[in-house]
Amino acid sequence: MTRFTGLPIVALVASVLVGYPGSARPAEPPSSCDEMPAAHALDFWLGEWTVEDAGGNLQGSNSIEKILGGCAVVERWTGADGFEGRSLFYFHSWLGQWRQVWVTALPQLAGSVKEKRQDMNHDRIGVRFRGEIMVSPEHYMQDRTTLTPLADGRVHQLIEWSNDDGKTWTTGFEGFYRRADTLP
Repeated sequence: MTRFTGLPIVALVASVLVGYPGSARPAEPPSSCDEMPAAHALDFWLGEWTVEDAGGNLQGSNSIEKILGGCAVVERWTGADGFEGRSLFYFHSWLGQWRQVWVTALPQLAGSVKEKRQDMNHDRIGVRFRGEIMVSPEHYMQDRTTLTPLADGRVHQLIEWSNDDGKTWTTGFEGFYRRADTLP
């Protein structure tokens, strides 16, 4: 009859926590998010912006600010009609991924509160976020936002929704960001 003493498990746990004898210690982790390359994915979007549609019509203004050593970005949106929304983007360092929480003062409006994650499969220039928005207590639809830096210094933002699990997408908002300090 074999008797279990628990000693092998204790040794295994200790070796994981302390490291195997003779093994190289891992490099020191970065002391801030600014030291991690993936935390700079939104840097092209930082600043003060005027937002227009494709026809040049004013849609609103947006202020994008990096805070907390580069671990978070605050978005302050004000629409041309006075509608306001705020986002907190935060960098999840263990996953190397940005996440977003968006909130407005109109909780009954679909899309007024939502959470998204950076789409790590987006292999184009820019960054994409995906999530779901509640349309009613029984119905959700997919929501994605793509931010693309343009050669002329502007940023293109495309917000799309899907009711068929991403087979087709409908444009909910399309805007072109122009730096506020470059306006005529």
